[in-house]
Amino acid sequence: SEQSASAAKFICICSKHNFGRPHTILRTTWYEHLQQAETTEEKTRMQAARHGTNEAAPSATRRAAIAQELAKRSREISDAKRVRHRKRARNDQPISDEREPLPPQDDQPIEDDRIVPPAPDDQPIPDEHEPLPPQDDLAHQYEIDFERRRKPNVDDAMEFILLLKNASLDDPISKLLYDALDRLRNPPQGPIDIDRPGIRHSISMYLALEHASQDAYNRIQRSTMRNFAQGNEDILSFYAVEKLISKYTGVESIDHDMCPNTCLAYTGPYAHLDNCPICDASRWDQARLRSTNGRVKVAAQKFSTIPLGPQLQSLYRHPDSARN
Repeated sequence: SEQSASAAKFICICSKHNFGRPHTILRTTWYEHLQQAETTEEKTRMQAARHGTNEAAPSATRRAAIAQELAKRSREISDAKRVRHRKRARNDQPISDEREPLPPQDDQPIEDDRIVPPAPDDQPIPDEHEPLPPQDDLAHQYEIDFERRRKPNVDDAMEFILLLKNASLDDPISKLLYDALDRLRNPPQGPIDIDRPGIRHSISMYLALEHASQDAYNRIQRSTMRNFAQGNEDILSFYAVEKLISKYTGVESIDHDMCPNTCLAYTGPYAHLDNCPICDASRWDQARLRSTNGRVKVAAQKFSTIPLGPQLQSLYRHPDSARN
C-alpha cells in the first residue's frame, strides 16, 4: 500500500520546474516541489491543483491555454484560406474537351504538381516610400540653378552706419534742392488760398483720382475742357498739377537708382557702382544704353523716398489738420 501511495500521480504547478504550467509528477516529488515553493501563495495554489482542481490556477496557466486555443484557430483559418484559393485557381483554368486521366491505384502515391500561389495575406507589401535621389542628381535632372549671392561687405555696412550717424540736411546724398532746404528751415505759415476755379478743380480731380492711372486723369481733363467753355483755361495737365501741389506743400520725392532685382539702392558707398555687388546685375537700362551707343545712362529701376518733414509742415498750415 505504501508503494502504491508513493506511486500516485499529483498535478504540480510550481514556478521553479515548469514555469507554472501543470505537469504530472510522483507524490514524493510533489512534496519536494512543495517544500521548494518560495511563497505561501504558491504553496496554496499547488495544494489546490494537486488532485486536478484548477480553481486556483495561476494567470500564466490560463494565458497558456488561451494561446494554444488561438494558435489552433489561426491554423484552421489559414487552412480554410488555402482551400478557397485552390478552388479559385481550379475554377480559373480553361475547360478542355479531353478526358481527364484515371486516378492512380491505391498502391501508387498521389502526386500533385500544381503550384498553389500563396494567400493574399502572405504576399509582401511593396514599399511606397522610395528613397529620394540626391540633391545633385535632382538638380541635374530638372536643370535647377541654385543662385548663391555674395554677402555685403562688413566695411560697407560700417560706412553706412557712420553716414547715418553724421547725417545732415547739407549732405549731397540727400539730393534736396535749395528751395526744399530753405522751406524745411523756414516753414511757411498760414493756410493756402487758391482763388482760381480751374486750379482748384485740377487739384480736386487729382486727389479724387489718387488710385487711378495718369491716363484716366488726362481723359477727364480733356473732357472738362471740351464741355465747359468758361473757366477751363486754368485746368492743368497731370504733370503740371503735380508740380503745383509740390510747390504749395513742399512735399517732393527723392529718387535713387536701385538694383533691378531689388538687392540695394545705389547710395552711400554704392553710389559710384555700375553693377550690383550682390547679384552683378547692371545698374543701367540696357536697351537705352545700346540705342545711344553707351552715351546715355538711365537707371533700370528707381527707388522713391518722400521725406517726413515737409509732410508734417504742410499739415500744420491748416487748423483742422494741425489739430488732428
